[in-house]
This record gives sequence, structure tokens and C-alpha cells, in this order.
Amino acid sequence: ITYHRLLRSRKNTESEILKIPGVGKAKFKQLMQYFKTINALKNADVDTLVKVPGISEKLADTIYAYFRANDA
Repeated sequence: ITYHRLLRSRKNTESEILKIPGVGKAKFKQLMQYFKTINALKNADVDTLVKVPGISEKLADTIYAYFRANDA
């Protein structure tokens, strides 16, 4: 049961990140390879996001703003 809960939790988090404009499955995969965890991605600043291959400064701003708006 615990394993399936973990899978369901990951799927829900993935779908949340895929809602960000400009982030598809390929960008999501690149982000996760760089950050390893969802929490690390959520806590990243714009300068760190830009270091990910394929992530432009504009997209980094969008990702950063998305997580800050949803934290409130």
C-alpha cells in the first residue's frame, strides 16, 4: 500500500509541474535529472534554474513565479 501511495503522490506532483506554461515532459525530465527532488526544484532560484540545459531565463522566471504564487 505504501508503494502505491508513493506512486500516486509522484504522479500528482508531476502533473502539477506539467501545468507550468512551457514545461512539457522533456523539460520536466531535464529539471528532475538536475534537481533530483521536487522540493529542490520548488526551492530553486532563477539563477539555478537557468543552469539546467534547455531552460531559458524566461522559462526559469515562469517556473520560479509559479512556485512562489502557489506557496501563498
